[in-house]
Amino acid sequence: DYIDKFLFKGMGLKHLQKDDFRDLKIPLPPLAIQQQIVAECESVDNQIQTLNNEIEELQQQSAQIFAKFDINKYPLIKIAEISSNIINGSTPSKKEDKFWNSNDIFWFSTPDYPIDNIYIEAENITQFVSLKALKDKKVRIVPINSVLLSCTATLGKVGVNKVELTTNQQINAIVCNDKIIPKFLAYIFKFGDIRLENLTSNSGVKHINIPTLQNIKIPLPPIEVQEQIVAEFEKIENEITVRKEKLKTLNGAYNKILDKYLK
Repeated sequence: DYIDKFLFKGMGLKHLQKDDFRDLKIPLPPLAIQQQIVAECESVDNQIQTLNNEIEELQQQSAQIFAKFDINKYPLIKIAEISSNIINGSTPSKKEDKFWNSNDIFWFSTPDYPIDNIYIEAENITQFVSLKALKDKKVRIVPINSVLLSCTATLGKVGVNKVELTTNQQINAIVCNDKIIPKFLAYIFKFGDIRLENLTSNSGVKHINIPTLQNIKIPLPPIEVQEQIVAEFEKIENEITVRKEKLKTLNGAYNKILDKYLK
């Protein structure tokens, strides 16, 4: 932190001056202590590497779950047949403060998609619109447990909302009927064979419109098989979460080791 704050200099690309680097002072414990510090830091290195390898392996297992259940043996059904509605989002005019001056309704946009989870929680959402925006029909409410799919520019981000919300126009919200489990559909988009980029012919910004989305066909196993598949994904997700939490606890391990021996 000291080097970053005080020694990196320059108007454009900051860099460490040779003279500053030469004059930089560091604590120098006896060689035996240095060796102990290195050994403990290497132990942390190994723990981090092991956890990252395990996470990578678990992610590969996720990609194989549909093959494990031989998902392609089931009949192909159009999205239109497993949805009761598809809601395209919208952005109220930013020039109209009355649509943005109150945190009444969650307004979800593409950057809000969680990295490590299919579920979209309140904590993931960074912006809001007012009840006035809803009253003036500038936005539409998306019910809980809809499948939110990014269909413009950034294609294929997906999640299932655990809170009532509205979205921007880049996102289509698929409201599922009783033929499909929303989380199963989300996993189909995330890990299945659907390639949204191949379904658009736009020369500029890539876009999947609602009619195209409705006509996408997916394999549809019975509900009990969907539940088994979702359980498999959730089990792996939980195992990944445990390892990522362990990685967080290791983030400060190096500083703790240095403080133990050098302070």
